[in-house]
Amino acid sequence: MNHLFSDLTRFAAAILLLLLMLLGAVSEAQQPIAAFSYPKPEEEVRSFDDESPLWCPGTLTLALERIYKSGGGGHGIYSYQPLSESKVVTPLAVQEGRRSLDLEHRKQSQFFVSHFTWISRKIADDQTKWVYRFLYTQLPDIYLGELNILVMDNIPEQLDTKPFISIRTDNNIVTSTYADYSESNQYVAYVTGLTGQIDVYIKRLSEDIQVDETHPGLRVTENDGVDLASRWSPDGKHLAYHSVREEGGTSTSADIFMLRDVLTEDKKTLNPRSEEVRLTSSTLSETYPTWSPDSELIAFYSTELESDSIGQRQYTEMAGQRSEKRVHDLWVVKPGEPEPIKVAEQVHRQVKHGPVWFPSLRGLDGRHLIYTSGHYDKVYVLNVDEAMAKSGDAMPTLIEGLAGYQYKHITDLDCIKLNRSTVLLAYSAHNRDGQMRIYVERVKYTRRGGWRVTESIPPE
Repeated sequence: MNHLFSDLTRFAAAILLLLLMLLGAVSEAQQPIAAFSYPKPEEEVRSFDDESPLWCPGTLTLALERIYKSGGGGHGIYSYQPLSESKVVTPLAVQEGRRSLDLEHRKQSQFFVSHFTWISRKIADDQTKWVYRFLYTQLPDIYLGELNILVMDNIPEQLDTKPFISIRTDNNIVTSTYADYSESNQYVAYVTGLTGQIDVYIKRLSEDIQVDETHPGLRVTENDGVDLASRWSPDGKHLAYHSVREEGGTSTSADIFMLRDVLTEDKKTLNPRSEEVRLTSSTLSETYPTWSPDSELIAFYSTELESDSIGQRQYTEMAGQRSEKRVHDLWVVKPGEPEPIKVAEQVHRQVKHGPVWFPSLRGLDGRHLIYTSGHYDKVYVLNVDEAMAKSGDAMPTLIEGLAGYQYKHITDLDCIKLNRSTVLLAYSAHNRDGQMRIYVERVKYTRRGGWRVTESIPPE
């Protein structure tokens, strides 16, 4: 009876919305948008949040992380094509419940599946299916996945996953995470605690899948600290990461570092002339660097230190769980320049993917960042070149009309270029029931220099 009442209620609501639309009472930007992540019938008894949307480069396929809050908990990564007719939701990696981890004797109840990144999408030799490849952390290992989707109807045909980094020693199971793949050099950068320190390693994607302590890849950082969130520059030459170093026997705040010219010219061995460059040094905790598309600038977050220990917080985030929900400031640094520049204040920090660089569009001059600011209720686009020229004193442009504004608390986002003047924006925000869902909307850059929502993708 309860299910019947619920179905009737939804049907009545749909009819009412249709009448309002026909009468012109509901504008395009106010229509429910959507998302694929509304509960299926078998999931209606479970409460969950969806977050961390991530577009597969060069495609219209989206990945997200789902966190179950009831039914014993759990965490999963799913893919979805919001513009396709089938709108099939495909689980890529799902773990029921939570798992107690011991990261350097710090026992935590953490999510088991996290830190997802796309590798590529290519057409199969027989031209009948798309082959998607991706990496993710299923603690304590990093996994390589392959999803085949039929070209004709966008229906998933096959999913295969296997360990890519799985390090074991005689006395310990070693945790590895933060995988990042470079199409330019075909190496995966990741962090692991093999030596007792958390360092950055790199490994060719084409090498043997299973590895052990004798062949974890190439170690590229070595220091008395914790190195996390390593990211390749788009040209495949450099690595950026944040690091908590030991100075005087105590942990300092996290700072941004860069490893310049990591590989030799043939991209087969480490460059003996590679050097580590410290890009920030302050009392702030500076984290999660991402590169501009031209490999010239690095964006990152800063925040004041909290009362909990730095090491504890870094290990918590290494396992894939947010340690706090405070706002942060957004900075940009150009390697070789003397000082970073703060370009935005009180932004939401994306701990899975870092700051998001906006794609280039017709009529949009310069390099741009997109972010959530204020009380998690507004999305802005900022001209970074203008901000740097004015020492951070530049006004961002608000994206008006997003459906997520009505329920507030917009957090993680990502966008991809759809055509010369339009992007497809995906973001997580509260729905009317207070649960996080993924919203998808087309946003167009206008001749007047503003942004306009032109379409909201309807719910499946």
